Amino acid sequence: MSNCVLCFVLVSVVLLSACQSSAPVTQVPVEERGGITQPPGPYPESSTPETGGQYPGPYDRPVPEPVRPEEPPAPSMDPAIEAIAADAEAYMAQQQWKKSIETAEHGLRLDRRNARFYQILGESYRQLGDIPQAQRFARQAQRYCRTDCRGTQRLVESLNMQ
Repeated sequence: MSNCVLCFVLVSVVLLSACQSSAPVTQVPVEERGGITQPPGPYPESSTPETGGQYPGPYDRPVPEPVRPEEPPAPSMDPAIEAIAADAEAYMAQQQWKKSIETAEHGLRLDRRNARFYQILGESYRQLGDIPQAQRFARQAQRYCRTDCRGTQRLVESLNMQ
């Protein structure tokens, strides 16, 4: 048992002596600026108004402006969707209101955010005399209209007069 104790003491002494033989730890002087304590370092001098010519710290960096999302560009029209919209408008030109509604609804199943289909539906329902339904679709057309919204605006104005 005494051999174990002796081994333990020797190992402890060796470990402690190894710790003392390392270079002494020196404390780095610190500089206090604006309530922030940081070690002086090889920081470049800054002459920006934010730092007042002092060493820049982590809180001295300018905060970037938040990125405001721009309005997404109008999606390019898929040829199949363009063909469906053209068919729906052709039915409108022939005053086949129910066919234009069916075709525009088919187009909306493919592209829910296409203002052109909502405008076709609004105009077709207006021609059928269903003003509340026409107004709902006209509001949706306004919501999704991104580029030329004159037709949608005319539809909304005509529905507001009725």
